[in-house]
Amino acid sequence: MQSFGRAFLPEGLQSDELSLLGGLELLAGTPKADGQFQISAPIVVLDDTSFLNFCSQIGITPSLDGAIVLNQIWDSINSNFRYKKYVPFVREDHQTSILYKNDKTLEIPVLSYTQAVPMLREEYDNYALVHFIPLTMWNKTLEEVCEAESDSYIRILSNGNADLTDINSLEKEIVQLVSGQYEIESENRVQERLTNDSLIQGMVMILGAFCVLLAIIGIANVFSNTLGGLRQRKREFAQYMSIGLTPQEMRKMFLLKRL
Repeated sequence: MQSFGRAFLPEGLQSDELSLLGGLELLAGTPKADGQFQISAPIVVLDDTSFLNFCSQIGITPSLDGAIVLNQIWDSINSNFRYKKYVPFVREDHQTSILYKNDKTLEIPVLSYTQAVPMLREEYDNYALVHFIPLTMWNKTLEEVCEAESDSYIRILSNGNADLTDINSLEKEIVQLVSGQYEIESENRVQERLTNDSLIQGMVMILGAFCVLLAIIGIANVFSNTLGGLRQRKREFAQYMSIGLTPQEMRKMFLLKRL
């Protein structure tokens, strides 16, 4: 579940790397009267088990009493969109984060800052301070301040050995169950991966055939030039012999030409 909120960020909290790139003013414009900037702060709510697993993944003590903040920002000056380089967004010595939405503010504890993300296969904005929080914390403190978006994401994971036919059948059953009440969009990533691999394989075969064709044309051109040279040499030999040159004399002449 996601909620799109904002965060108050004082200028002194920005990282040294961000300062070298132009600072918060370059991203958020002029600060408020109190010197704080308003930064996009999407909130990603994980179920408690997933959040605790995420804590273990990044090497902190598992806890449901705070948020994990994605502390990275795209260095668009020293890298491009194909090969993105990230630098820290904020300093990591601040233990709280101030979120606000709909004129309501709330200060929440920060368990840790990280450059890793949960295995959600989601993309996050290049200039956003993403907060990952557990469902328990959402229900206790954040639900009234930050309303959840109407969209929901349902992920169904296999054990890695599922048959594609079974996956397609399961997808159809889920679509039939949910589509009667909600507008849905289904994405079968296993099928998409197989289709993508098939397209890549087809492209490789076409490019390979094209390279073979070019090689055949090149080889044919070499033979053509060679045969043409032989015919030219035969005419030259006939001309030399017609004026009385012997093979030994012609050999000496060709040796002199090479020198």
